[in-house]
Amino acid sequence: MVKKLKVENYRGIKVGELGPFGRVNVFVGPNGGGKTAVLEALYLLNLTKLPEVLSREVSYMVPEGPNFSDLKRDVIGVLLRKHARFGPSCVPSGALENFFSEEGFFFSGESRLKIIAWTDERKRILEFDKTRRTVEREPARGEPLIDAFFVDEHIKDDTEDFGALWDAVLESGQEEEFFKTFNEVYLPVIGQELRNIFVRNREIKVKLAHSYAFFQHLADGAKSGMVVLILLLLLEKGLFLYDEPENFQNPSSLERLTHLMLKVMKEKPIQGFFATHSAEFLEFALRSAEELGYKPEDLMVFHLELVKGKLVSERYNLKEAKAITEAGGDLRRLFETSGAWEDEKA
Repeated sequence: MVKKLKVENYRGIKVGELGPFGRVNVFVGPNGGGKTAVLEALYLLNLTKLPEVLSREVSYMVPEGPNFSDLKRDVIGVLLRKHARFGPSCVPSGALENFFSEEGFFFSGESRLKIIAWTDERKRILEFDKTRRTVEREPARGEPLIDAFFVDEHIKDDTEDFGALWDAVLESGQEEEFFKTFNEVYLPVIGQELRNIFVRNREIKVKLAHSYAFFQHLADGAKSGMVVLILLLLLEKGLFLYDEPENFQNPSSLERLTHLMLKVMKEKPIQGFFATHSAEFLEFALRSAEELGYKPEDLMVFHLELVKGKLVSERYNLKEAKAITEAGGDLRRLFETSGAWEDEKA
């Protein structure tokens, strides 16, 4: 598990440090407050597990000239090969493109990006120098890998990706478990049980209790939910990063999906990180954690804001967050209303 994270010069974050983290972590706050950037930083840190691409001993030197595209191509290629049984959906849609562009997500005027995470085992570091065109990392070649999956609103769009995911479910023999969990979440909304899925020549059909449908014709919430449930089914341990889980979801489906995700994260060594604008999702996460017997320190809510490039955070454990929300407080807007940061913002 990741205990603490430090980020320098990534997207709008000049410097920021977060932690300690829990088993489940929810990031809230205003637009542009750094929530998605933190999720991407956690994911990009796991690029350090690609020794053939990012490391020859300590660093990988990009050839002279404007050749960022060579490194980007190699990284994406190895990522897709490594996650072949999961499909390209596991690569965050925008993070790699922006990371490897000439300007990238680097803080204006700065040339070095640095991400550090403290885990149960050791400290993990990724440094990218835009001027010298080098990538340096720790741990070195041969260290154990950490699986990390990034989910955002684009996961519903690619039928080829979903076909690869479904093949992995069939290979693992977990299709009945998938149908069971999917129907628990979406049957009240769809009105029919999902009975089977057929993939042939990039065409995907689903068999419902009383009809058939093409995958692309399903509601966006159901398609997103399918991918999320499959990833949680296949992931044995690691990080699960979900940007705006409320997207496309009916409130009742979101409540059941949230409960199921937290249940899986309690039963398996999976650490969850969620970025949200939804008061409903936050409410459902707090309620589910309490019902599932989470300890106060197992779920953390972080209110994030960027103040002149500095990532400023306030952390609340499950018990504290429940007390604030039950008293009518809104953790998404806490500092806007309290004025707690007026001096620093000034």
